[in-house]
Amino acid sequence: TVARATASQVGYSVIATDDLGAAARGVTNRAIASDLFAMRAEDYREYYITHSVDELLEHAQRSHRALWPAIEAVVHEHATWASPAIVEGWALLPDLVAKLDLSRVAAVWVEVPDSVLEARVRATPDFYAGASNPELMIRRFTQRSVDFGLILRAQTSALHLPLVRLSGAETPEEASQALLLAVRGRAAV
Repeated sequence: TVARATASQVGYSVIATDDLGAAARGVTNRAIASDLFAMRAEDYREYYITHSVDELLEHAQRSHRALWPAIEAVVHEHATWASPAIVEGWALLPDLVAKLDLSRVAAVWVEVPDSVLEARVRATPDFYAGASNPELMIRRFTQRSVDFGLILRAQTSALHLPLVRLSGAETPEEASQALLLAVRGRAAV
């Protein structure tokens, strides 16, 4: 939502890393690129229930790193000759993004309170409906997201990359303004 609001303000298109992942998995298979499928299970609800938070976190990182060549190719294309775009998604790992050597690329990460993450999951009952243990699914999904956020915070800090901390009460337009200010280097992040 914030990426779309930001893109609207600057006249860019939006590319979601989730879509890049779906495209990458569509042209390969688990036997060839198993890490791309690390978070894929027959029933995603049971996936969160049957794996520990540490396993979920490890799967996410493997999957994101396996997807990086596709993300990097898209970023490079849009930074060098295609129309400008905002590439959004949790597969953008700071340590990988920092290695991009493209003058027309800027990056910013967003952090929201843990309570906001859980509230968003709970506000989407279709996401956990049918799970054998909805509470466990919600807790593990949320904790995996919280722990992943800690990794992002550590990496952005170590690499001196902008991290914008939002309260979760901002409108998409307000959040978008905070991100644009951070990218332009005029915000306390």
